[in-house]
Amino acid sequence: DRVIDDVTIALVGKYTKLEDSYISVIKALKHAALAVYRRLKLNWVDAEHLEHKFQSSDPVKYHDAWKQLCTADGVLVPGGFGCRGVEGKSLAAHYARTSGKPYLGTSCALKSNCVVFPLLSFSFCTRCVSWLPGCSH
Repeated sequence: DRVIDDVTIALVGKYTKLEDSYISVIKALKHAALAVYRRLKLNWVDAEHLEHKFQSSDPVKYHDAWKQLCTADGVLVPGGFGCRGVEGKSLAAHYARTSGKPYLGTSCALKSNCVVFPLLSFSFCTRCVSWLPGCSH
């Protein structure tokens, strides 16, 4: 029928330059938005750009990624495997949780954040998680 408002979702992932990687997620978000009379706007956020190392190595990408995350109405972190981007995905989940923004983590994103939640909540380093390289725990 008619779209009343926009809804902006930050999609935080590893493959943000390859939109087809998340085609099923995008289609589901579009259908969900239409069901509640909203027009979907996606903020594509590269998970690695949220990580602390980018603050010094590429501050423009770092601040742009955080701006895209912070200005969204909700946060979606789709699944992904391997270590790359795990810290950024966890920081996005932590931000959503502490700011009260709706958050959905799917597949490995949900599982890893269940483990990372206590680490960030109690000020531990996310690099202490056992599946990350150089872990001593």
